[in-house]
Amino acid sequence: MGLLSSFTILLTMAIFSHARPGVATVARRVIVKDGFTQAGNVDFEIEQPANSVIDNVFWRQLKAPTFATAMDVKFTLGYTAGATDVLDTGVDGIADGASTIAEGYILDMKGNTGTDITYTFQYSADDAAAPAAAPGFSSTGRDLHARVTCTDDVVTVNGDYEVTVVFKVFE
Repeated sequence: MGLLSSFTILLTMAIFSHARPGVATVARRVIVKDGFTQAGNVDFEIEQPANSVIDNVFWRQLKAPTFATAMDVKFTLGYTAGATDVLDTGVDGIADGASTIAEGYILDMKGNTGTDITYTFQYSADDAAAPAAAPGFSSTGRDLHARVTCTDDVVTVNGDYEVTVVFKVFE
């Protein structure tokens, strides 16, 4: 036997899978009719699908409300009731001393350049010593908790709005 006959080479190779479709964008929306209340909250839930991460949130005014003098409207979204884990518009992020909110008013929470909205990044942070799961990711699905808070002003004509949450779903 030669010198190289007792030499064994061990190769390790990655295993690949070309699964389809990959990441899909889906959205869930809730339409709230008569969604403003004087000095109070309107609470509702939006279902987050399994194996998804929150990508963005939109507000769209469907029917304009009218307020007696000057209404402030706040919107929050979180993982538990009343929480602001995902976003907080501040006390007047939707309306600031408004007498109405125009039909067709659309607010992009993630891409908004205003100063009132605090949108918390929902993906994992890069360059970490111990990479953590994305805070906006749910492997089993869950309910997200939304809250609309109005200041103490009379709602003379109530309005309707929709809240849409966009998710990236990993199949």
